Amino acid sequence: MRARSRRSHHWSLRRDSGLGTRDSNASNQETTNHESPIPNPSIAPLVDTARPRISVASTIADDDERRRVDRIAPASDRLVGTVVHRLLQRLGFGELTIDTIRDAASRLVRHDEIGDSDRLDVVISAAVAAYVAICARDDVRALYVAGRRLHEVPFTTTIDGRVVRGTVDCLVETAHRRLVLLEFKTGRESPEHQAQVDIYVQALRRVFPDSSIDARLIYAGAGFAAV
Repeated sequence: MRARSRRSHHWSLRRDSGLGTRDSNASNQETTNHESPIPNPSIAPLVDTARPRISVASTIADDDERRRVDRIAPASDRLVGTVVHRLLQRLGFGELTIDTIRDAASRLVRHDEIGDSDRLDVVISAAVAAYVAICARDDVRALYVAGRRLHEVPFTTTIDGRVVRGTVDCLVETAHRRLVLLEFKTGRESPEHQAQVDIYVQALRRVFPDSSIDARLIYAGAGFAAV
């Protein structure tokens, strides 16, 4: 057989070897179109059989809550919280000037995080104010410096048969087999925040079954709630 390229090709006929190929003499054999983008029909597509993974927020909210726009924080508000978390991780509770904190906050914002409707100066000012308010509280400082700290701790757990993923703001090892979870919030208080912390504690107790785990839900400028 001569192809369009003028090269000659020789074909041979083979019978079924029993290893999954079709018998050359089988009836109703389908011809293969080598120019077709459709793969060989004997090759089945891969199917993802893993359980779906959802966020902690999706676990807490039901369908009605997801439809309520006022329950969804604007992107700029979420970014303020993100910058505060980064400031705590980078600067801790040090005695710093406002200009130093503002400069650090400006460098901690990525370009792809600023939307067209967001004003960087407003986001930075709000993040700096929240960070300063948190650092001004002696009770929070005492917990934060009480031991070894881990920031942005990711976890995966199962709840009601669903795989749930989340990230803990800060985990402090205050003593042997004693951990304190610090969850920082820059927005207004909401029952969803406590539900979120409860899931975090549940996940951590599975990871550290022999440890005592406490949690503190900390609002900027509003004290903290103990779990």
